[in-house]
Amino acid sequence: MSQVTFPYAQGTYGWTSPYGYRVDPLGRTSGQSFHGGVDLAPKQPGLGLVTHAPVTGTVTVPAYESGGAGHNIWVTDTDGVLWKVFHLARIDVRTGQRVSAGDPVAIMGRSGASTGIHGHIERWEHGRRTDPTPHLRDAEAAGRFPGTPIPQPTPTPEDIMATRAELQSDLSAALKPITERLTALEQLVVARGNYWTRDERDGAMWVVAGDRKSLIPDPDAADVLKTFLPERQIGAATLDALPSEPWAA
Repeated sequence: MSQVTFPYAQGTYGWTSPYGYRVDPLGRTSGQSFHGGVDLAPKQPGLGLVTHAPVTGTVTVPAYESGGAGHNIWVTDTDGVLWKVFHLARIDVRTGQRVSAGDPVAIMGRSGASTGIHGHIERWEHGRRTDPTPHLRDAEAAGRFPGTPIPQPTPTPEDIMATRAELQSDLSAALKPITERLTALEQLVVARGNYWTRDERDGAMWVVAGDRKSLIPDPDAADVLKTFLPERQIGAATLDALPSEPWAA
C-alpha cells in the first residue's frame, strides 16, 4: 500500500474535526450527522495553507460543488486508493496529471459548504469511504511532511553485511588492473631467469637476481612495465638503478 505523506507542512495546522458522527456545524440536520473525513485548519487564522498530495498517483479535478466540497481534487494511488481534499481556494493541477507524494497541488480555502478556512480530507478504498486518521497519524509520527527528508531506517546487521560485501566487491574490481599488471611483471621477470617476491616484513615487492634484491617501484605507477618491457634486458644497469640490498633467501 502506498506510503502517505502528510498534506500540510509540519507545525502549520491543527486537527479540528474527526471522522465519524458529530453535530453538523452548519445546522443542516438535527442531532448528529456522519462526517466522512477529517478536518485540518491553519494555526494562523485566515491563512490558506499550501496543500500537498498525500500519495503518489493521478489527479482528478471534479466539478465545483457549491453545497458541499467546493473546489476539490482527488488523487488515486497505484493501488486504487483514492484521497480527496475539499474546500480549496485554488487548484494548481489538472485532471490526468501525475503527482508525487508531497507535491504542492492546491491552496486551502473555504469554498463550498464550510464555516471557515480548512481542509477536509477523505480516503476511499474499493469504492467505500474509510477513516483516514490512522494513515495521517502514522505520517505525522514518522515525520513524513512535505519538504522534509524521509527519515531513513536504522540499518540492520543484514544491511551492514550486504553493504560490506558490496564494498569488498568494489575493492576487488578496483584492484584487478593492478593485479593483472603485477602478474604480467611476474611472468616477465621469471622468464628472464630472475624472480620477484614480496617481503613479509614491509609488504614491498622486490626483484631478486643472484644474491641481490632490488625494490620494484609502485606497481600502480605508469613506468613499472616500461622498466621491464620485453625488449629491455634486466641486467646490472637496470638493477643498479633501483634501491637494493643483500638478499638472503
